Amino acid sequence: MFFRANDLSHATAYLKNMFGLVEHTYLPFGPAYFYDNIQIIAFVAGILFSLSAAKIVTERFENRIWFRPFYNAALLALFALTSVFLAANTYNPFIYFRF
Repeated sequence: MFFRANDLSHATAYLKNMFGLVEHTYLPFGPAYFYDNIQIIAFVAGILFSLSAAKIVTERFENRIWFRPFYNAALLALFALTSVFLAANTYNPFIYFRF
C-alpha cells in the first residue's frame, strides 16, 4: 500500500479509509458477515486462554503423572491442526516467502 501512494498524505488517507475512520465510509456488511463458527470459537478460546486459564489448568494438574503426556499430545495435535488449516487455506500469509 505504501508503494502505491504518491505521498504521505495519500498513504494516511488510504489507511484511514481501510480502517473505516472516514465519515463517508459505508460498510454494506456487518461483522457477522465476516465471522463463521470456527472463528468465533477460536476468538473465545483465545480470550479464555489469555486470561490465565491455561496457567490455572497446568498448575492444578502439573504434578499428576498422567497429565504431561496428554499435555504434550494436545500441543502436538494443535500444531498439526494449525498446519493442516494453513496448508488447506486459500489465503497464505507467507506470500512473500519466495522473494
